[in-house]
Amino acid sequence: MKNTILTILLLPAIAGLSQKPLFTSTSKHPFSEQIKNDSFVLTLTGRSVLKGDITFHIYKNSRIIFTDTFPAADLTRNGSDDPGDIPADFKPVLAEIRSNRSAIGFVYSHGYEGTYAITWSKKKAKAQFYYSSD
Repeated sequence: MKNTILTILLLPAIAGLSQKPLFTSTSKHPFSEQIKNDSFVLTLTGRSVLKGDITFHIYKNSRIIFTDTFPAADLTRNGSDDPGDIPADFKPVLAEIRSNRSAIGFVYSHGYEGTYAITWSKKKAKAQFYYSSD
């Protein structure tokens, strides 16, 4: 019986369920539609800023349409934003957003020297990467 109680008490800590955010930032910005704002939410969890994780969500009508999680220390990058060669699997997405003047996308840092770029694809009705570098 003692082991069962100990397991139940430790389970939330192991699963990260008891972890309260150290910081949360919310912003509204057009993304999936040009005339309606989506919610962008960054949440920092963990023991400290440099030992925590960032979770990045984009919500459309209270539904998550994009999510990414990475170590918070990755935001202290010192890299280049030179796109270099565009991989073939990103070219269809680039063609779609270049043909649509109302397309909305943005770039964010990921990893120590990484950069990701995402856009909303009207054809596929979802967020898609159109560039990444590590």
